[in-house]
Amino acid sequence: MPAFGPITRGLLIAWIVLWVTDFLLGLKTPEPFAYLVLEPAALLHGELRFLPGVLGYALLHSTGDVLHLLFNALFFASFAPEIERIWPGMRFVRFLLLTTAIGAGVTLLLALLMPAAFAYPVVGGSGLVFAVLAASAAMYGDRRINLLFFSCRLIHFFVALLALDVLWLIGTLAGRDSGIAHQVHLVGALTGWTAVGGFWRRGWSTGTPLASFRSRLRSRREARQARLRAQTERELDRILAKISSQGLPSLSASERRFLAKRARRKG
Repeated sequence: MPAFGPITRGLLIAWIVLWVTDFLLGLKTPEPFAYLVLEPAALLHGELRFLPGVLGYALLHSTGDVLHLLFNALFFASFAPEIERIWPGMRFVRFLLLTTAIGAGVTLLLALLMPAAFAYPVVGGSGLVFAVLAASAAMYGDRRINLLFFSCRLIHFFVALLALDVLWLIGTLAGRDSGIAHQVHLVGALTGWTAVGGFWRRGWSTGTPLASFRSRLRSRREARQARLRAQTERELDRILAKISSQGLPSLSASERRFLAKRARRKG
């Protein structure tokens, strides 16, 4: 595991300290850090006391599920240090704040449009985890990572997680609540991927998947046309050599049609 930069270390410590404090205080006081929770329903009803939760939700984790904290801390510790080395100091802080704010904004928008599916409290730094994971996958996608029973390329691991989140999000839209803010994961992934120029790094030089798809179609069409031209030229050379050696009467009907078509095209 790479050495931690000051921001990565500080955020990991903050996660742990806040989780322990939240757990201990919660034994006597329900929701001691309620103002740091992202509360879409309350915010959309104008309860501004929950405004700190727009950024604060990324600092808290569910005290009822310690694995929520442990997995986020493990993945963040694995991928964030390298991103922090690339973007040291305030640039990394701005990246984390931007990811958190966009995740909150998308959640609020979805809660406004589909309150039954998205107007629930959100806590956790998973969006930040997906952001640094996506940035690492964009830059070092061919790197192999060792999981419990197998190893795989980082880009494949990232895409697999992304696909699962998309499926779970579809389930949420269909009314099957998983208790996880999958939209925050996906927003974090898109933010991290875009921030390091992931589309360009993975061969989408024009910057968008649609433009890349069109470019690939154009390349394939041009390659196919080049092969057809080469085949035509080879057939023409063969017929001309036959005329030279055996004379014009030796040509078959198909060869004569080929020459006639070729002559019309040239004309």
